[in-house]
Amino acid sequence: MRTLPSAAVALAALAFLTSAPTGARAVVLTSSLTLDGCGGAGCGVSPYGTVQISQAGAGAEIFFTVTLDSGYTFQTSGGHDAFAFNPNFAFTFDTPLPTDFTSVGSVKNAPFGTFLQALDFSGKQGTVNTLTFGLDLTAADSTLSITAANFLLSTAPPNGFTPAFFSADIFGAVTGNTGVVGAPGITTAVPEASTWAMMLLGFMGVGFMAYRRRGQPSLRLA
Repeated sequence: MRTLPSAAVALAALAFLTSAPTGARAVVLTSSLTLDGCGGAGCGVSPYGTVQISQAGAGAEIFFTVTLDSGYTFQTSGGHDAFAFNPNFAFTFDTPLPTDFTSVGSVKNAPFGTFLQALDFSGKQGTVNTLTFGLDLTAADSTLSITAANFLLSTAPPNGFTPAFFSADIFGAVTGNTGVVGAPGITTAVPEASTWAMMLLGFMGVGFMAYRRRGQPSLRLA
């Protein structure tokens, strides 16, 4: 039985993975909360936290993890909302939402303008710095593979203020200030095809060695 040279196997695997639909791969979007909208003395030292969005594949549930940096926690919602974002796809929130968080729909999270979706926080101030929740895609977008283009900037910020993709209402334990911070951009990361090809080649190599060993006669001592 003839076998392909290892280089040919690697090239074949790489070609297959490069041509495979990107929707079949896990996607991770990240965004950094760097815009200070607290006014006066400000919220503190930027960055204030990160927003990570992940999806295992096309049509799968979309997960958000909002992590505030050390020294910052979610502000108990009053005039602003704990977290706001602007999706352009149809979904329902995975329930139950985290304790003390509720969805409120469209909001104006000054000074970054209007967002289509938001969560309020009713818990104790100074206690929560991480928010994790999921979105279930509805039938209209049941095959969606998430990209940065699926999130829009906020609209109509007052006084020409910078719009943001995401915003969070925070409390700074060091400064004692509260206010809204925003994220000005989104970056995308997907698995490199070459990385998957090397992994596949490794698995094939292990399997081939096991196959050869099974075909070799065993040596027995009388």
